[in-house]
Amino acid sequence: MNENKIVLIVHRPEPSFCGVVRLDKQAEALVKQLQRETGMSAKYIVSQIIIQGYDLVEIKEEEQ
Repeated sequence: MNENKIVLIVHRPEPSFCGVVRLDKQAEALVKQLQRETGMSAKYIVSQIIIQGYDLVEIKEEEQ
């Protein structure tokens, strides 16, 4: 290692397959509406929206 550098060793966490996300009231209402219309679980609906919508997300940095 170079003595002039600060080195941080990163330990990656184990992948999580069961996370909890709290929805705001508007998002919850929309998910409940989709549940009524489809008969599917909230878990399935939200997971599919994230999986199918991932490529539609654009990341922008806030301008100073």
